[in-house]
Amino acid sequence: MRRPSHRRPGDNVEKPEASRKRNREKRGHDAAWSTDYASGHDAARPGARRDDHPPRARRRRPRRRRGRPDRRDPRRRRPRQAGQADRAGHPVPRHGPLRHPHRPPRRLGRPARPRRAHAGDSRPSGGRRRRRAGERLPDRGRGHPELRRPTPRRDRRGTRRRLGPPPPRRRGDPRGGRERLRDRRPPRPRLDRGDAGGHPPDRRRRGHRHRSRRGRATHGGLGPVGRRRRPGGGARRPRRPQPPPPRAVTGGRTAVAVTPHVLASDAAIATIGAGGTAVDGAVAANAVLGVVAPETCGPGGDLFALVHVDGDAQPRALNASGRAGTGTTPDALATLEEIPIDHPAAITVPGAVDGWLALLDRFGNLDLEAVLAPAIELAEAGFPVSPELARALARLADSLVDQPSSDELYPEGRPPAAGANLRRPRLAATLRRIAAEGRAGFYAGPVAAGIVEAAEGIVTFDDLARPQAEWVEPIAADLFGLRCWTLPPNSQGYLPPAPLWVFSHLDPPRDPHDPRYHHLLVEAYRAVAAERDAVVADPDRAPLAPDDLLDPGRLAAFARRVRRDRVVVHPSPRPTPGGTAYLCVWDGRGMGVSYIQSNYHGIGARRSAGGTGVWLHDRGAGFVLTPGHPNRWTPGRRPLHTLSPTLWTEGDRLRLLLGTRGGDHQPQLLAQVAAHLLHAGLDLEAAQAAPRWVLDRFGPRSPSSLRYESRLDEAVVDGLVELGHTLSPAAAWMEGWGPVSTIRIAEDAQGAADPRVSTAAASVG
Repeated sequence: MRRPSHRRPGDNVEKPEASRKRNREKRGHDAAWSTDYASGHDAARPGARRDDHPPRARRRRPRRRRGRPDRRDPRRRRPRQAGQADRAGHPVPRHGPLRHPHRPPRRLGRPARPRRAHAGDSRPSGGRRRRRAGERLPDRGRGHPELRRPTPRRDRRGTRRRLGPPPPRRRGDPRGGRERLRDRRPPRPRLDRGDAGGHPPDRRRRGHRHRSRRGRATHGGLGPVGRRRRPGGGARRPRRPQPPPPRAVTGGRTAVAVTPHVLASDAAIATIGAGGTAVDGAVAANAVLGVVAPETCGPGGDLFALVHVDGDAQPRALNASGRAGTGTTPDALATLEEIPIDHPAAITVPGAVDGWLALLDRFGNLDLEAVLAPAIELAEAGFPVSPELARALARLADSLVDQPSSDELYPEGRPPAAGANLRRPRLAATLRRIAAEGRAGFYAGPVAAGIVEAAEGIVTFDDLARPQAEWVEPIAADLFGLRCWTLPPNSQGYLPPAPLWVFSHLDPPRDPHDPRYHHLLVEAYRAVAAERDAVVADPDRAPLAPDDLLDPGRLAAFARRVRRDRVVVHPSPRPTPGGTAYLCVWDGRGMGVSYIQSNYHGIGARRSAGGTGVWLHDRGAGFVLTPGHPNRWTPGRRPLHTLSPTLWTEGDRLRLLLGTRGGDHQPQLLAQVAAHLLHAGLDLEAAQAAPRWVLDRFGPRSPSSLRYESRLDEAVVDGLVELGHTLSPAAAWMEGWGPVSTIRIAEDAQGAADPRVSTAAASVG
């Protein structure tokens, strides 16, 4: 395309002499004129003037182009030579404009050379498409984006802009393409029997490093979240967090503890090593969790436990869940549709401390002061904030900062960062008071006054004086050659074994890659869970006897409702979230404990018991307000509880401890892991790493709405869709779908922590 011109053909193209002289003086040609750089008609001769040559046509300056210059670009840096500007700053004549005097001048009437192609034009043959300002060309095989450094732009003179010194190298920084590509995410593995699923060996985004310490396998560091920014440059693009495969630890006939936090696991093993039993270790671990993981549990919550001693026909079951206060009536709550989690009526009497005392009184070897010592030491000296706690405190900051005990969770008025050292002196003083005074250190004095104030009088001092812990008869079902024990109502403990009984009587396949395996497990759970809200309530008002919940004849009726070829519509139970810690301990001397403790909804009711460092649970939100309902809020009653630990025996020998947190997800997750272990024959590592699914809600509008970890086999997903399930993918590793903690006891005791939670750990002594 010809460039438009304001001149007419035939106009004189020669500039006036004054204009040419002024332009030469600007460029310094007068000072640079020398015989060293001139020849022919331009050479100096006696009597000759510099302008004694024919007029020359004006040379058009090449248009400035953006992007990376190629070889033909006149701005491209070339070796220093005559006829170019000296790089050292000495002006020299430029022979480009000083053409040979006999060379004819260029006339404007001649056709101009074709315009170069720009981005968006068709690509010229033999050329390379140029990039306009602000345009990003597509990648055409130039390698991985992290391996391409941006080329510095050039200024108008052709010199590179200064970028400053390169960033210093540090130990461990990648130094080349091979190092950068080494940590690429491998293809998604298939679940295989006998292995852990082939998961990547690192977890660097969470600051994770396997800590090699004798007698312990841990799955999480407690350092800062995210990648460290490289000095002098931007942060590398973060990769999707890939937890490592779980490492099962084998303790032989020594102690094994699996908890949601490595510090709690260590405390349990240290307590057993000091002469304590499995119960001593479990209570010590629970107290530590209340310090380092208040988003899951603490002294202000409830507790359930199953304890088995080899040689006993059945385990002992403890229900230490609190009752509703007597300071009000249901009619006073008639204006509410449901009980909000931060309402005073959501606070029931905390039962955890009563549970500690009942467990230690019956099965403990150590005194209370020795058991609580690890927790007191951590609360006073401080501990590293886990990523999970940092996220919880940041999310709940607006709800918690105005509470009297918030200053120890929010030092300097803001949430602590992951890896920061956090001290809890208020809670340490409360634990010391409990260790010295026993029950009166919690249910009387400043803690009791704080509870009554936080509950606005709905919980009274008389309510706190009534013991909350109670030994109850466990319920059981025969599954896969073992006997599964759990808690009766007001716990939903029957839900893990009941679907497994239905599943085992439907002739399911043993291959977890078969869609029918998951279909039958999903349908078995849906059939049983549909009636949960109608049958689980305070034992004094429950419509069914506890043993009837796992009656084989009743479970067979559920099995007849399941279709092998399609989904069936069932009513949906009311969804209930979770904020719980499950742990299991085996002391190597024949005693094992399956132990669960909870604040519900994370940090419970978002209210603290004064300035004591105790945060109160909100289990009262598990009540309903429907008149005549067995689970209606009533003074002195216990609400429906999602806590459902399990303990498995063979004869009079303990074989398996299994439990998790997760609200409604608890029985679903336990049913999957138990089926993988006892029906499909997977080992602990493979069963823990297997992709999981959950049912958040189901009913007539959505017969079976599943969320699943995206690592689940595509063949399984397609098969479930064909059977009528509605599926939606979640993350590859869902932190909230665990941690499942398990210990398997055969000739040796073996424990495995869930890789989904960075702090979960299995320890041996």
